[in-house]
This record gives sequence, structure tokens and C-alpha cells, in this order.
Amino acid sequence: GHEKPAIYIVPCSIAYPLVLEAEHLIEDHLQEQGRSRYIIEDDEFSQPRRVLQFVSNVLSMDARITVRFGQALDPFGNPVDDEGRSLDPRGRPIDPARYVMIDGQPAHLEQRDAEYTRELGTALIRSLHRENVITSTHLLAFCVFRLLTHAHPNLDLYRLLRQVDSSGTDTDASTSSLSATEVERALQQLLDDVRRMASEGSIHLDDELDSASAARVMQHALRRFGSYHHRAVIIRSSDTLTVGDPELLLYYSNRLTGYDLERTTGYQSSEAQP
Repeated sequence: GHEKPAIYIVPCSIAYPLVLEAEHLIEDHLQEQGRSRYIIEDDEFSQPRRVLQFVSNVLSMDARITVRFGQALDPFGNPVDDEGRSLDPRGRPIDPARYVMIDGQPAHLEQRDAEYTRELGTALIRSLHRENVITSTHLLAFCVFRLLTHAHPNLDLYRLLRQVDSSGTDTDASTSSLSATEVERALQQLLDDVRRMASEGSIHLDDELDSASAARVMQHALRRFGSYHHRAVIIRSSDTLTVGDPELLLYYSNRLTGYDLERTTGYQSSEAQP
């Protein structure tokens, strides 16, 4: 009803264990980051049968889509209270109009406005990190990808992806395979860490992860990973986990980047530990 209503930005985090267009999203990302260019032949959304298969498999897994809304922000990245008032770092109400005033009048200033946009972006990233919801597929993918990274420290990202991808078709799959026992041990350490983070409010976990064991989390993730994509992301055979699609492994693992979890020694290969 206001003639000039205020503008608010509401951060929204959406999490699901499988992503319909994941294959193309990670391909586009890797192309932009310097990978050798290649042609994407089709789009998964153009194949109704694939979409129906995806929906059917997700429903059969009782998997849920989780949506979390963060605290609303003003256009400058300041939090707002329930009455829509902007708050400073000490929680005191402030007038956001003063951010754009020049000699008492609102005016555009390119450099200043660009800096305000960057500050808003930083505030949004912080909020999305806090409201991020982690599922079993994110946990297992992050754990396996970090173990592979530690096992092959001399390979950069693109060489690692190519070598893991090619080793899966050879008789020697040492680059793409890990001991399930080793992964389960590292996954338990990761679970302990993210549960601690969740208790501190710096991240959120899917309800199924509240008390599940590492073995149970691994079982859930493997079942989901094998339900839709052209190639299963990770395949288990006896006591061995083999990466079926390293690019998708990277895609799902990225949900846990930015939390300094890579530094945890529990994710290193047992052979690399003292």
C-alpha cells in the first residue's frame, strides 16, 4: 500500500539429493574454468522420458526437497527486523536512504553503488552458507573426492578428472577406486564435523543425517547416485568404491566447499597419515 515501498532481499537455499541437470551444469562450469572445450550434444530437459524417470526415482526414494529462507536483507546487505527496519551491526535501527544521499539528495554514484552491490553479495553468500542443507549425496561425494585429491597430490583438478575417468574403463582402476572401509572411516569424521557445525548454526543437515551412522549414510547416497544419471556417480563392489562419473562427483561435492573441511586430517588417505 505504500507509494514507494521498501525493497528487501530474502536469501533462499534449495537442497535436493539429486539434480536433474547436474551433468550439464558441471560441464559448463569446467568449460568456463579452463577445461578443453567440447560440444554438449543435447539438453536433459529436452528429453521428457529422462524427466519422468527422474521424478519417478526421486519419489520412490522418499527423497525431499528442502527450502530454507534466511533473514531478510536491505539492498545494502544490512539485516532487517520483523517491522522491515534496517539494522546496524549492533542491532540498532538505521535509515538506509542515507547510503545513497549526496548533499541531502538521492543520487547515483557508480563506484559507490558498485561497492554496495559487492557488500550485498557478500552478505548473501554468508547467509546461503548458513542456510545450506546437506544431504547424504553431498557428504559421500565430498568425502570421496577429497580422498582422491589427497591420494594424488601431484594432479591438478583437470588432470585428476581425466585420469579418474579413464581409469574406470581400464583393468587397473587404482586411480578411481577406494577402500569402502577407508571411506566409511573418513565419512564418520566428516559427519562428526558437520553435526558440530549444525549445532553451532553454521550449516543445516537433512533430517536423515541427525543420527545415521556413516555406513547408513553411504548406503543412502549410493542408492540415490545409481538411480538417475547416465553413469552412477559412485559404484560399490564388495569392499571397493569406484567413481563412475568424476565430474558429477565434483558437482555434488561442491555443496560442502567453503567451510574449511578440506583441512581435516580425517579426510586424508590412510596411507598418507602418519
